[in-house]
Amino acid sequence: MTSTTEAAPASSAPTTMAPVTKTGTGDDVVDLPVTSSAVVDIACAGCSGNFVVKTDGDDSLLVNTIGAYQGRHVTTGSLKTWTVTADSAWTITVSDLSTLKTTSDTFSSTGDDAFILTGSPSRAAFTNDGEGNFVVKNLLTGDLVVNEIGHYSGTDPMSAGVVQVLSDGKWTFAAK
Repeated sequence: MTSTTEAAPASSAPTTMAPVTKTGTGDDVVDLPVTSSAVVDIACAGCSGNFVVKTDGDDSLLVNTIGAYQGRHVTTGSLKTWTVTADSAWTITVSDLSTLKTTSDTFSSTGDDAFILTGSPSRAAFTNDGEGNFVVKNLLTGDLVVNEIGHYSGTDPMSAGVVQVLSDGKWTFAAK
């Protein structure tokens, strides 16, 4: 088990926190302090077994999957220690919320991702082509908007905020 720290490439978007990247191979415990809400990009392209990423904060279990993984999460509290279980090389990059895409109407992605919803929507239409759990949370309001298993298509109450989507497939969002 080895890990290294490196600065992520500079972005043209203004940030209040310089991006930091931790890399490693296999199981490891790393210190990566986060004192406020942040965007966390996690990847283990070569994983074939169980891949788990846990923190010591409120957002304790970010990833628990089998096989290759790439996803984006938003942490909402202070944390310091990250515990990784992996059978291959992995990467964790922590950056400022300003790195999230912003939309007032539509967004689509594959897998775990997050975005900022602006404007004054009251509803949103969601579709999910995954097989596992499909979760949509508004982190600003604390609302659990969708929590379904497998394919999903529906319209749900939704307001502006930071939106976290957890999925194992392709999904779409459209504000209404």
